[in-house]
Amino acid sequence: MNGDNGYARLYRQGVARLREAGADAPEFACKCLLEHVFCDPYTKLLCSETPPPPAAAARFSVLVAKHASGYPLQYIVGEWEFLSFPIYVAEGVLIPRPDTETVALAAVSFLKRSGPGARFLELGSGSGCISVALAKMTGCSGVAVDISETAARLTRENAAHNGVEANLRVRCADLFSFYRTLPDCGFDLVVSNPPYLSARELAEADPSIRFEPREALDGGPDGLVFYRFIASAYAPKLRSGGGVCFEIGYGQAAGVTDILRKNGYMDIRVEKDYGGNDRMVMGIRAPGTAAPYKYKGE
Repeated sequence: MNGDNGYARLYRQGVARLREAGADAPEFACKCLLEHVFCDPYTKLLCSETPPPPAAAARFSVLVAKHASGYPLQYIVGEWEFLSFPIYVAEGVLIPRPDTETVALAAVSFLKRSGPGARFLELGSGSGCISVALAKMTGCSGVAVDISETAARLTRENAAHNGVEANLRVRCADLFSFYRTLPDCGFDLVVSNPPYLSARELAEADPSIRFEPREALDGGPDGLVFYRFIASAYAPKLRSGGGVCFEIGYGQAAGVTDILRKNGYMDIRVEKDYGGNDRMVMGIRAPGTAAPYKYKGE
């Protein structure tokens, strides 16, 4: 490394600025920002004998300051990896997180066991990271639904970006009514990372989430509104032996397990994320059980 070149100075200054602001992983963030602004690998830049262009150097400093204010790094760079797949991200959708990979991998495993022709339905697709991973890793086809036009657009773009657009039909719709448009027994798996923060959790949440869409976070008074509705209203859309796979928040395993049990699901299991926290609940639909849930908003 050429410790005296302009790129190295920009990097050191950026790290110091982010560390002073209390940002997470300032070294990693500055590496990402350097590569984003200068479009070259970090190691190549730090060894360069050529000074950085002044306009780009100024832009780098602006982006460091923006991230120091709490603005997510993922939104700045515009793309993030999910299970090694490149996923476009932007304001208006949740940022893909490693914890969600646990859910996607469980869903992939289930679809592979379901055999050729298995189909999935994702409710609340956001960036589309889960649907893209399922289509990419299994070859299965599916439907991805989100009420947000931004999310539906990004899901389409990410499907095309990863070469699975032919496997994925994307709809912009409200999941609280979309089930009426679907035939019964049309899917082997319903997967969802729904809004699951309770009113209290939203009020006490880390300020870093303030840039992410509230509608993708707010799970109602107790955080379980979406689980109750999906578990019942979408149950008839599952084929015999089909499953539902949910991402859950901290402390929700017992509540979501109880919802599934009351709606006639069997073989319910909970899996932990990389940090050892309960993160995924899956249940298998037993045929002919439970009447469709009547949502109070209807």
